[in-house]
Amino acid sequence: MRRFLFYISNQCAMQLKLLIAFLLGFVIPQTVYSQTIEPGISEKLAHLRKQHISNLHYVLHFHITEFSKYIAAEEEIYFDYTASDQPLQIDFKASPHRIEKLLVNGKPLQVDHRNEHILILPGRLRKRNNALKIRFVSAGSSAKIDTNGLAYTLFVPAKAREVFPCFDQPDLKARISLKLSVPRGWTAVSNGAIIDSVNTLSGVTFNFGATQPISTYLFAFAAGKFSKYTERREDKTINFYYRETDRAKIDSSLKKCMDLNFRALNYLSDYLDMHYPFPKFDFVEIPRFSVSGMEHPGAVFYNGRTLFMDVASATEEFARANTIGHEVSHMWFGDDVTMRWFNDVWLKEVFANYLGNRFASSISPQKDLKKKAILSNFPAAFSVDRYPSSEPIDRALPNLNQAGLVYGSITYNKAPVAIHQLALLIGEDAFRHGLQDYVKTFKGSNADFSELMSVFQKHTKEDLKHFSDAWIDQPGRPVISYSMDTADGRIQKFSFTQQGEWNKDMTWPQRFEIMLAYDNGEFQTIPVHLSKRAQDVPEVIGMKCPKYILFNSSGEGYGIFPFDKNVLKHFDEIKVPEARAATVINLFERMLSIKADSEKIEKGYTINAEQLLRILLDLAATEPDKQILERELAYVQSIYWRYMDETGRTTLNTFVENSLRKALQQQVPGNRTAVLRSYMRIAESIPVLDTLY
Repeated sequence: MRRFLFYISNQCAMQLKLLIAFLLGFVIPQTVYSQTIEPGISEKLAHLRKQHISNLHYVLHFHITEFSKYIAAEEEIYFDYTASDQPLQIDFKASPHRIEKLLVNGKPLQVDHRNEHILILPGRLRKRNNALKIRFVSAGSSAKIDTNGLAYTLFVPAKAREVFPCFDQPDLKARISLKLSVPRGWTAVSNGAIIDSVNTLSGVTFNFGATQPISTYLFAFAAGKFSKYTERREDKTINFYYRETDRAKIDSSLKKCMDLNFRALNYLSDYLDMHYPFPKFDFVEIPRFSVSGMEHPGAVFYNGRTLFMDVASATEEFARANTIGHEVSHMWFGDDVTMRWFNDVWLKEVFANYLGNRFASSISPQKDLKKKAILSNFPAAFSVDRYPSSEPIDRALPNLNQAGLVYGSITYNKAPVAIHQLALLIGEDAFRHGLQDYVKTFKGSNADFSELMSVFQKHTKEDLKHFSDAWIDQPGRPVISYSMDTADGRIQKFSFTQQGEWNKDMTWPQRFEIMLAYDNGEFQTIPVHLSKRAQDVPEVIGMKCPKYILFNSSGEGYGIFPFDKNVLKHFDEIKVPEARAATVINLFERMLSIKADSEKIEKGYTINAEQLLRILLDLAATEPDKQILERELAYVQSIYWRYMDETGRTTLNTFVENSLRKALQQQVPGNRTAVLRSYMRIAESIPVLDTLY
């Protein structure tokens, strides 16, 4: 037996060992050389690959047919691998039978596909100049092909691996070269520039030049029956690929969209003191795109409805400019400087939001922009952050197959508030210089939030570690209280205290304002910089005692603020929209906080659900601002259906219906639709239902 085994090849020996293990009832382990082979892309695997893989280059050729979701493809992957004595996992979320051929450094290899990875065992790779060649058929849902002559990709957050084998993690940037064979009559666009196109028997093949190193989630192509509009200004040429056919929309929007993209590039280059970081800039209209836009460098995709309008209102003009500014901002934040791991996806989004808003405001100034941000961000962030189960902005992400969890209200609504507070804390100039320093320091590479803070710390004396600990690394919000001592009609002492709603030891550094109201409509606005657990406000000492105090009157502060009940008697005196919006939101959050835990707010105005319902219905009858009215009515519906039991609703139903009918009669015509919608959603009595329906 030993003599016989001596002549068996190494491969046969391995097969025999596996057979013996199977016959003995053992399970083949999923761990090889301490690497766990698991679905998705674990953070541990990503760190290991980042340590050992470099000089990465993908060469791809996709063959797209007009009526099939299956895409035949060939791929070459070139890279260095310093752990050649270790196995290598290549991400490919597809059935193993989709892989038709695999060559590793010129030698054929039987495909070993486990848990969404192609496994290359030691002995096949070398430390430098590895070359893998793979022939496969792609059928991933992240490559869309419809029957109207359109194919396009969307790989965010980690879906490139559904379409081609790759290392699908943001910190393994690669050059990507692409060939795209498409039906005759189609054109194509991708991140790289078109080098040439070659007619074939079945269609045409487009050859694209290699990109700069980019993350796989940013690689994209679109192909189909596009029209193309080109403009050149100074040293920049931009191509706009579009499918819109409505002549009125084209005449109204085509040149406007081109102009906005040129202006966004110039605005952001100037603001960041850094030229556009990629060789080309094109943009593409994708009808029925699942998002407003996607920031592929060199080929930005936009939803058709975002770009094309026949007659655009001022609000729609602002929204279009905002979306374009957002996506163009990503060229610096996200594309050139990319997060190391997707737990920091909020970072690129929040800066794109910030800069997109700045750009849009420079193009199409909007009144009440701050009010709109308050109504958009704070209720959504509080809807999650009011609970002890809330997650921090910088949350753990052990595997990229869970990346969808980081897209939510904390990322999209709390994070903008946090970064706005950062700008308030360090000042506008320091904030801008910090951003400029950041994009230059990490140009073409990856960075995380701690590295951003290290850059910002050079430009301020504020304690940014305290800021990071409170705003980014921990969930929750502060509960803020105040005390005021007076004598002879003057303020002798005024102070704030704060503690975490759930973590009592937490404090949040932030800036906000308070407004002291006096007779004859006079207001004194006082800025507050709260950073400690207890803090005096010396600016108000000696001032006359106010008629009432409006806390967080700028709407920029985050948390549960004190409430002066005298505000309700004079609410119509408050003309600043963001002050009214913040007051309404704060009332609702105080009601919920007291309902959840009566000990959390020990002093100050207390309010229950029925009391707040009556207040909101009273305000809704005369609220002049449509967006604030919609927020008041949303709270009315929420209280009525979620925070009152059936007995309470039965008792109050007639009063609520009558109040909404009164508001419907008293409100200005432009606001009545919002009231009517709430009336229809709350109506329960037979007479009212008969009237409505």
